[in-house]
Amino acid sequence: MDISKIVSDSLEKSTKQVANREFNSLITDNQDMNELASQNAMLMNYVNILVATYHKELKKELSKHGIEI
Repeated sequence: MDISKIVSDSLEKSTKQVANREFNSLITDNQDMNELASQNAMLMNYVNILVATYHKELKKELSKHGIEI
């Protein structure tokens, strides 16, 4: 399993979603808080993609050894 590929693929997918505004951002009245919320939303979007990608690759790797999760 290539961890660096998982990370780079996840980062690329997350970046594309941010560019296309395909993630939910938090909205507040305070501009500074809104920027922080957007940064947090982008980071959480990336982390969600990273975990999902890792899980998918882990399942494939484990299945090679007869382990199904």
